[in-house]
Amino acid sequence: MMRSTIGMKFMTQYMSKTFFMGLACVLLLASFAQAQDLTPAQTLDVLLDRIEAKSDQIKTYQAALRYDQIQGLLGDQQTRYGAIYYKAGPPAQFCIHFQRVVIDGKLQKQNRRWIYDGQWLVERLDDKKQIFKRQLKPSANNAPLALEDSPFPIPLTIKKDRILKRFAVTLEPANPDAEVKEPKNSYHLKLIPHANSTIEFSRIDLWYDRDTLLPLKCHTFKEDSDDEQIFELFKAVANEPLDAKYIDTSIPTERGWQVEITPWED
Repeated sequence: MMRSTIGMKFMTQYMSKTFFMGLACVLLLASFAQAQDLTPAQTLDVLLDRIEAKSDQIKTYQAALRYDQIQGLLGDQQTRYGAIYYKAGPPAQFCIHFQRVVIDGKLQKQNRRWIYDGQWLVERLDDKKQIFKRQLKPSANNAPLALEDSPFPIPLTIKKDRILKRFAVTLEPANPDAEVKEPKNSYHLKLIPHANSTIEFSRIDLWYDRDTLLPLKCHTFKEDSDDEQIFELFKAVANEPLDAKYIDTSIPTERGWQVEITPWED
């Protein structure tokens, strides 16, 4: 049976965890002008209310993407470049398309996509002519990029009560000397899972552009393995028409493709 390290882990996490808990992360941040006299906790509370209200306005989203995958204990790092395409639901849909990868300091072409059309999750490896297609549990509330458990926790939308139930959230001051480089002119939120949480990440950091209020960066860290993920978003566009070709989960008709299809089973 075919195996892809990233892909099979991706599929397993989708099926083995409560992945579809609600879309996670922040797309829009509101101004602090009306919160100048509030305590930090009150300021954050107001901010999360505004974020949730604004997030419903995002119908489509697309951006260039850089993805760094760091395996601390193994001393390994891979960097991928591509794009993300997202369409709000219900159910939500997305495509993550990687076109270049840096391995051992060498830049190589790559053509790999992870696509969710609201029913089928597809990992398509054009450079290997392989497709893994898995049908997910039918639900109008599916959240294909959930923050808590997704291997691709890209910040898009947020539900205040859900985030506060699972994380201790703080609004961090700018730190130009931080180990992870902070984007310029950005807001920084730090999320720490509550005690006894089943969330696999030890910490999540999110950054947002102060002018456009769009997400700039997401950094996840696992303390037990020193594994890190860093997602950086560039040239973002919201609420523009999204070509249907990006959410195409059909099987290629030409010969030579290896295909693995797994239907949903109750």
